[in-house]
Amino acid sequence: MKLVLVISSLSCGGSERVLSEMANYWSQTGHEVTLLTLDDGSSHFYQLNPTVKWYPLNLLKKSENFFQAVGANFQRIAVLRTEIRKVHPDVVISFLYATNIMVLLASAFSSFPVIVSERNHPAMKKESPRGWSHIRKLMYPRARHLVVQTNSIKNWFIGYNKSIPIIHNPIGMADSSLNEAPEIPLPAGRFATAMGSLSHQKGFDILIKIFTRLLLRFPDWELVILGEGALRKDLEDQVKKLGAVGKIRFPGSVKNPTTVLKRSDLFLFSSRYEGFPNALLEAMACGLPVVSFDCPSGPADMIRNGENGMLVPLGNSDELEQVAAKLMADPSKRKQLAKEAQKVQTTFSREAIMAEWTKLLN
Repeated sequence: MKLVLVISSLSCGGSERVLSEMANYWSQTGHEVTLLTLDDGSSHFYQLNPTVKWYPLNLLKKSENFFQAVGANFQRIAVLRTEIRKVHPDVVISFLYATNIMVLLASAFSSFPVIVSERNHPAMKKESPRGWSHIRKLMYPRARHLVVQTNSIKNWFIGYNKSIPIIHNPIGMADSSLNEAPEIPLPAGRFATAMGSLSHQKGFDILIKIFTRLLLRFPDWELVILGEGALRKDLEDQVKKLGAVGKIRFPGSVKNPTTVLKRSDLFLFSSRYEGFPNALLEAMACGLPVVSFDCPSGPADMIRNGENGMLVPLGNSDELEQVAAKLMADPSKRKQLAKEAQKVQTTFSREAIMAEWTKLLN
């Protein structure tokens, strides 16, 4: 089967990781896979199988005004239409709302089906400019399927498409990577880990305040925050202001976070909203005890509170601090939660999740 997958880029991010894994899986199982990205390819972070045909289209140049932006979008749609038709695909799959809209417009009056997937909670992730939300409502009924990650996201999209299957993210952890040495220096003693883009969504500003208070009781612990983003300087300045330099680290993004997670003692998740958080899922698969805000959406789909992790009401910093403190002081409880957390390896295995995606192709 000829498949075309489309996303804005392959930079470091959850959606990008999942789509690259889908491309690799299908190429390894005999499908002919073409991957189109709207960027110039310079931010490529994830490894692709050599049999995946990847074409960065260099269509993300910044527009200086409204008219340039409109013209740029028309160009993107025209180029996408040309590149997709060159392949003569059996199915086209698109990730992320703006790309989804452009792919649907580019595929108008074509015979091949288009599957689109939303990767965040739309009630929390506000589109910009506002007009995109209206176009989305007009275009999404044209898709063969609208794939979402949780039931709450599906409920939000009722009326947008007749077929809204729920497919969770697969665990992005290769067995061969477990014994590799970490790419970054790690604390010599006990440490907690957090992971994600350094953005407002991930709530690291909240987590830094919480962990600074925890350091008063657990001065031998450290916090390692994996990831990059626009708020790096703001977060580093916050750490300096709170006097936690050397105790809260920002080593950047790593190719194989498993090597860090496997050596960590605790995972803290502070997102304000999500789609289905890869970072939390990967931490659980690595056998880490996790403490997470119960944000919309995703954590409650993975965590059975008190059994395989700890859920805290969204925004309740005091409770997250208290729960984290109890675990930091109790190695046996951490071990108990970690043992149960690892069972997500079966529920969200690559094979199980890709079987659900493959059903949609037929």
